[in-house]
Amino acid sequence: MNILVLQGSPRLDGNTAKMCEAFARGAREAGHTVHIMNVARMSISECQGCLKCHSIPQGEELEASLHPEDGRCAIRDDMDKIYELWNEVEMMVFASPVYYGSPTAPILAVLHRSLAKFVPAKIKKTALILASLYEDVYHASEYIYYGYFQGYFNAEDCGVYTYAGLDDVPADKLNELEELGRSL
Repeated sequence: MNILVLQGSPRLDGNTAKMCEAFARGAREAGHTVHIMNVARMSISECQGCLKCHSIPQGEELEASLHPEDGRCAIRDDMDKIYELWNEVEMMVFASPVYYGSPTAPILAVLHRSLAKFVPAKIKKTALILASLYEDVYHASEYIYYGYFQGYFNAEDCGVYTYAGLDDVPADKLNELEELGRSL
């Protein structure tokens, strides 16, 4: 399986990154191809809402003129690296620390810029990895995940994996993510 992990933490060795690496390690052991893209370290602008990706003519209904297979965002930046993989991945994992209840801005930028491509052509599975300082702050992030990423993609939900605290992610949590990767 071809897997894309979109990692939204600016901390290269933080808990989100460690959780992603544990998942990737298990998935690679099972023979899967895993691409981890640290979107927080990439240059990805927010969507401008110009709809040039769909060449919307004046006066036409939006739904009647959307052509996601032809979608090309007008913005040239690192999102192009994600677009290159978009229709080839069979699983996407969204990983982010939780800032004020939601995923980080880079993860949200990817979400918004996916307007150019819509649902990945081969997507079968999704998962969500969240890290935070406190328990019970995941509601908005889960709502976005189930309402758009997993829900809109109509993919199998492989679960939401969370860790809250200042300390390093404990071994049992990392093992759980490794096992998820192995079980695919």
